[in-house]
Amino acid sequence: MADRVDLASALVLGRRDVTAALVRPDGVLDWAPVPSASADTAALRTALSTWFGAPRPQTGVHA
Repeated sequence: MADRVDLASALVLGRRDVTAALVRPDGVLDWAPVPSASADTAALRTALSTWFGAPRPQTGVHA
């Protein structure tokens, strides 16, 4: 999915509790972790798949 999603650092003024966010291509916030809780990665994966498609199978990747 890295070929379809850009990572960017940002500062949200007045919101030090915002540590991550997924912003849709149309500029709407689609996902952000709840402050003071562990990130809901299942919800993030759902949002990513909804907006950018299912992950492509990895080929030739060695751990």
